[in-house]
Amino acid sequence: MINIAVFIDFKHDELTNNSKSLLNFANKLVDNCADAHLYLYTIQNISKCYFPATVKPSSITCFTIDNNVHFSSNASLDNVVSHIKDTKITHVFCTKSTTNDLIFSKLSMILNFNIITNIKSLSLENGSFHFTKSIFSGKAMAKMNETNDPCIAIFPKGFTGDILIGDSIETKELKIEHISSTFSSSSIIVENSLIQNEIQLSDAEIVVGAGRGLKGPENWVIIENFAKKLKAATACSKPVSDLNWRPHHEHVGQTGIKINPKLYIACGISGAIQHLAGVNGSGTIVVINNDTEAPFIKHADYIIMGDLFEIVPELTKLFDEA
Repeated sequence: MINIAVFIDFKHDELTNNSKSLLNFANKLVDNCADAHLYLYTIQNISKCYFPATVKPSSITCFTIDNNVHFSSNASLDNVVSHIKDTKITHVFCTKSTTNDLIFSKLSMILNFNIITNIKSLSLENGSFHFTKSIFSGKAMAKMNETNDPCIAIFPKGFTGDILIGDSIETKELKIEHISSTFSSSSIIVENSLIQNEIQLSDAEIVVGAGRGLKGPENWVIIENFAKKLKAATACSKPVSDLNWRPHHEHVGQTGIKINPKLYIACGISGAIQHLAGVNGSGTIVVINNDTEAPFIKHADYIIMGDLFEIVPELTKLFDEA
């Protein structure tokens, strides 16, 4: 028997797009196996939740911690561990995030579950899971066949899987089972402040990135205007953040944030291997550059060769006219 637990995330009390895709994927995966069951969990405190009517489970288990502490210790995970054991969960699915990386790395040790990351595809054949994951910073792919052992699978943001994902027009409200833990800690969360009017890199489906080709921070306005028209997040290469042209939370690369947008537009970025390691999970990569020898050109799906100071404003104007 296969029991799949999907841990889902909410933003502004709504299911995130990444969690929606993962949930629909898991739901249809279970459809193809007669001896599989799906369970829903969240570590966020929610009061109501609506899901596509096609989702099988009728309830969701919500784990919360009293005293405003975080899931930062093994003790605070006791109820999660107990529930997973009691439900006889065999496979845990979640989407990659800083919080999930912390929690599920601990869970894998406590439960003695294998942990699988950087998943590119997954299928269920004859009762066995078959994973394909990226390795060596995305330069190679590894296939893991017949994975029957209990495991925790962490999916990159933007994952949709091999099964067609579709949004159901009809929705249903799920029953919420709250499970709370009391845990004493010298550290507490004093305040949660949401960043307003800014698209976060971790959630963005479109990202516009730029490098030293912008020549200075005063020129970044053309990237911001372009990103605004596309409803995209902005990103930068490591040299740009090191020069303090842009904030460090926009640094994308091997030592920065790794992103998986549907579309990544790189403006004036040479494409060093460290930067490529952070963006190679993108669905489509478009490079705007006037350097025919730039490494990024070999990794792009589409190339616009020319001066970005001319090309980017012209592309922005196209959206003004649309």
